[in-house]
Amino acid sequence: MTSAQNHRQPSNGNKWILFFGIALLVSSCGLFGKGEYYEPDNPGDTVEKPEDPGRVDDLDPDTLRWTTKPNDYPPIGDPVATVPDPDPDPIPDDPVVTPTDPHDSGGSTYNKYNVAIIAPFKANNNPTKVSDKYTLRSAQFYGGSLLALDKLYTEGMSISVAIYDTERNATKTREILSRPEFDNIHLILGPMSTEPLKVATEHVKKRETVLISPWNPKSGITYDNPRYIQVSPFVETRCQAIMRHARKYHKSQNITLIGRSTSGEKERFRFFQDENRMIRTNGGSGTLKTHIVNPGDNFADVDLKPYFSTTGDTSVFIIPSINEKFVSAIMRKIVLDGQNKPVVIYGFSNWMDFERVGYEYYENLNVHLASPYFIDGSRQDIRDFKRSYYNRFGTVPDFNAYLGYDTMLFFGRQLKKYGTNFPKKLQEEDDRYLHTTFSFRPDFMGGDERKASQYENKHLNILKFDNFKFYPVN
Repeated sequence: MTSAQNHRQPSNGNKWILFFGIALLVSSCGLFGKGEYYEPDNPGDTVEKPEDPGRVDDLDPDTLRWTTKPNDYPPIGDPVATVPDPDPDPIPDDPVVTPTDPHDSGGSTYNKYNVAIIAPFKANNNPTKVSDKYTLRSAQFYGGSLLALDKLYTEGMSISVAIYDTERNATKTREILSRPEFDNIHLILGPMSTEPLKVATEHVKKRETVLISPWNPKSGITYDNPRYIQVSPFVETRCQAIMRHARKYHKSQNITLIGRSTSGEKERFRFFQDENRMIRTNGGSGTLKTHIVNPGDNFADVDLKPYFSTTGDTSVFIIPSINEKFVSAIMRKIVLDGQNKPVVIYGFSNWMDFERVGYEYYENLNVHLASPYFIDGSRQDIRDFKRSYYNRFGTVPDFNAYLGYDTMLFFGRQLKKYGTNFPKKLQEEDDRYLHTTFSFRPDFMGGDERKASQYENKHLNILKFDNFKFYPVN
């Protein structure tokens, strides 16, 4: 564990830890690894076309070597390491409580709040080679959260933050959460992966602690757990947003679902079909056409010509896949079989991290992506954040840095305003931050609107690719 507090630091005093001795090294290589539904860097910025957009070779990630510097902060892990502080204020055993409305049970307000970030920093990996995508994401997230702590300090917030390395392991996560200090943790941010996250959801079920999931978009992680809050919208919510946008402009008979015969993609087919049946405008709500590509199918034999409109209407293809090779191959088939007919393609924000798909495909096929974020490089507050992050840490922020900043800042403010009972007030707190708009809504158990099962951020953008840049069109 490493801890940090948002006390104002003297100019010649101790600085915040960033990446506990690895961040400046790790993040400076600019890597951002792929992973299911983890989001890419700076999608609002102009992207450059690669020299060979159609290549299919797998590139090894860049690597960095550690350098030893005097007075480095110790790495995360055991034994406990804390940030030197001229005014130490450890997590108290008996926090001061300001009583809340006794009729509004389930939370308290405190003079100071204790927050834990539990993420796969994987600090015990080989110290001579650092390129792990989970380390990079966690480090950038932590860097953004430190800048948010500065902001919360100026707003009068007293908060202490401790960081823990899950090593992307459920057993390790369970051991961390069983430590005595977690009896006094008010807010947990993380973990990233599904199995550690399931462990954390069980931990908070019968406690006052609120669990925030910044990264993972999977539904079904937990049930009957109103102290669980999901920042990244569910996959089902993303499918619903795509379908609503497609049906706003196109008839259902012109829409085709194309995917593989995997359980995940077939489940997304169901999400799209269910949402389509709920829409009664613009051409009815019939069953959408589907084309499933099975393992071993030869793409040369895939025939998409029957799915193109014969009346001059735009043909819409929804590809609920995040497999880069498959998406790339289907796009090529749409180009070959469409013969310049008008086309729109919908997909997921992961596509922005693809390396094998040429950007001319995005442009010519009118690609639209569902994304919970949009980082607009023209906004002054975005520019200020980039500058502050670079000045502080010597590297540019990626998406995870914005996520860390916004998540810490938003939920820190909720704690200050409402105490640990803030989930019940989330619907009143819609607000725009750097990378997204927070618009949390409860998911109800069995349709019972009196009992929230959990809370989910429902905000999604539909981004269109035009002139080598994504921008929102909804």
